[in-house]
Amino acid sequence: MNGFRGVLLTALLAAFFALSVCSDTIYAEDLPVTREEALGWAHSQMGQYIDVDGAYGAQCVDLIYAYYDYLGIGRRGGNGADYQNDDKLPEEWIRLYAQDGAVPQPGDVVVWGGYAPGVYTADGHVGLVDAVDQAGNFSVLEQNYGADRSVTLNTHKAGEFTCILRPNWDLMQSLKNDISELVKCAFARYDDM
Repeated sequence: MNGFRGVLLTALLAAFFALSVCSDTIYAEDLPVTREEALGWAHSQMGQYIDVDGAYGAQCVDLIYAYYDYLGIGRRGGNGADYQNDDKLPEEWIRLYAQDGAVPQPGDVVVWGGYAPGVYTADGHVGLVDAVDQAGNFSVLEQNYGADRSVTLNTHKAGEFTCILRPNWDLMQSLKNDISELVKCAFARYDDM
């Protein structure tokens, strides 16, 4: 009897899980984001003035706040320079420094510390890496850079940054695939009922 109860309980829990997965409370935006989706979102911000926190107008960090929101992770405060060595790195992300030979990749957050090459304030600067050429030069979607405060695409020289913050895109893609398969399986089992 205990064996049968265990099997029955497992079947009921599996059915409950399948039905809960198939409910209207699961939305596409709840799934992990892929690098391609993140870059598509970033490109859709071109020419916009993003002021997520409502402070100081459209600052470079507002674009990163919006990026974190899009990726579904908690944002942090501070200015661009604060991203170079704070302890609030999103889970599963890594920080890599230019002085150690790091090369940006599309989807990375690039950080310029205070007075880094091309940065003329102690506040630093941040942006989103769009592409990298064979020489290591990289294009960045950034806000409040130069005369235009909107989100623009600019090119920077290889190695001229302080550090990069890199999401674990492989993990996010794997999670998205696993969740998609689970939902397909749940729908298939639900349809068989």
